[in-house]
Amino acid sequence: MKIVFLALFALSSGSRRVLDDGSRESCNPDIIRDASGSYPLHLTDRQTFKNKSASVLSPELCVPPGWTMTVDLQERRKPFKPNKYDVFVSGYNGTQHDPVYIGLVNSIVNLSPFRSHQDFKDAKGTPISRMHWSVRPSLRTYARAYIAKPRERRRGSYYTFEKLNNWGVRNQGMRYQARREETFSVYNGKCAKKGSSKCGGLALTAIGHFKGFSFNFFLPGSNERVAYMSMVDRYWGLTGKKERFRLTVLPGADVLMLTQLVAFIDLCNNDEEVQQ
Repeated sequence: MKIVFLALFALSSGSRRVLDDGSRESCNPDIIRDASGSYPLHLTDRQTFKNKSASVLSPELCVPPGWTMTVDLQERRKPFKPNKYDVFVSGYNGTQHDPVYIGLVNSIVNLSPFRSHQDFKDAKGTPISRMHWSVRPSLRTYARAYIAKPRERRRGSYYTFEKLNNWGVRNQGMRYQARREETFSVYNGKCAKKGSSKCGGLALTAIGHFKGFSFNFFLPGSNERVAYMSMVDRYWGLTGKKERFRLTVLPGADVLMLTQLVAFIDLCNNDEEVQQ
């Protein structure tokens, strides 16, 4: 079988990452495509991730120091059907190239208020990570979800996503959010329903337009964004509104987590449109 190497980054050296077996190798995010057109992705072992030996959900999507990765999410909508988001790597270091399909964020049940969960599936259709929605978010949040390994939610979560209300923003020590602005928080581990005191610590803060048109993402204690997102296309068809989001990721951010966070942000805004 002929192996085709699609080099997204020409990298002779880079940061080190820890594999599931404990070994270490350079962070070289060259994506390897085989003759079937698939791209191999895998989820970092939970214990390795919990011990912070690895900092991203999928090591194949790491971003080396000094580089940026651009990821596109194309929304798919059909009446009375779950939302889906096709995910592509579309560029690096500010240069766009032909989109490279790497996976799909696929909803199992997506009609509010009965949403269940969303899977990130690789190019072969294999679920890599799963976003479970909480049916009872806390008093300081509008919505909450957890990232876990598919079918292993009880064994622990990697992240908790929250859409904060004004009380949640103040409780987190942030400024009062503007009328046309909304705030999302990402925590390591699974947060208790009554608050974030038992979480593994704040991992990321997202601040952006209340309609989800653009967002900036920040690591804790930093004013320098580690990723940013904008809506690059929006159109209406016979099956409804469809949007395309472009996410630029800098070193230190988790690409796979951010793709599901962008889907979470968009789905929260879709819920609000239905309720209006």
